[in-house]
Amino acid sequence: AVYLRPVPEGWSYAEAAALVAQGLTAWHGLVELGNIKRGARVLVHSAAGGVGCAAMQICTSLGCQSTGVVGSEGKAAWLQERFPQAEVLVRGPQRGYAEQLRALPGGGRFDCVLDSLGGKYFSAALDSLDPMGRIIHFGATYSYGGAKDGWCGLRKWLTFVPGYLSRPMVDPGQLTPTNRAVFGFNMIWLTDRVDLLTAELDAMLGKGGMTNRAPAVGATYPFEQLPEALEYLNSGASVGKVVVEVGEESKQV
Repeated sequence: AVYLRPVPEGWSYAEAAALVAQGLTAWHGLVELGNIKRGARVLVHSAAGGVGCAAMQICTSLGCQSTGVVGSEGKAAWLQERFPQAEVLVRGPQRGYAEQLRALPGGGRFDCVLDSLGGKYFSAALDSLDPMGRIIHFGATYSYGGAKDGWCGLRKWLTFVPGYLSRPMVDPGQLTPTNRAVFGFNMIWLTDRVDLLTAELDAMLGKGGMTNRAPAVGATYPFEQLPEALEYLNSGASVGKVVVEVGEESKQV
């Protein structure tokens, strides 16, 4: 009950459901750990997803220069329309990602990176940080098996093992002379910190500007179609938040 807040006027239940977990994740990563300020250059991986969209909105509200990274031209067009002031990058293969970043305006230098990809995407993003920069890691799609299809899960394991073995290794001795920091977090392990999260929730809703605009809901499914919702979420084709509705006529979230 301590996390309950009024639904903003004009919002649907699905839009309200798409806000709290994603918004708190983005706020905790960017503001509490990333320490972003007005004018900061921020790189957001998976920027068309639920957390990514929240991060882009927070950057807009705080006056940061954001670059959103997505996996397809379709997502890029969608994200650019939603955040016209932002730079949008369609990522290519991992091996060429560092060069893609260097080709961005300003040479692809950042003060903060919100990373949910891992692998060589993480390594390239870490190298893109200027002194005092921070990379905030909360997911590793490409380190721990991002395959979405295949033979009773065999392909996922075939990608998981080499991805795990080749996962980035950070040398603490290299962080000191370059004045960079690496943070990792998972909100699940912070749920007992009620005082912390309620304060962050109110800051996210206020200073973060998250009630100025309803979150992007890419798709809604009735509870009876939960497997289809998960399949769509795992397809990599979704944008915004995928919401599952339960209750009478699927109107209660």
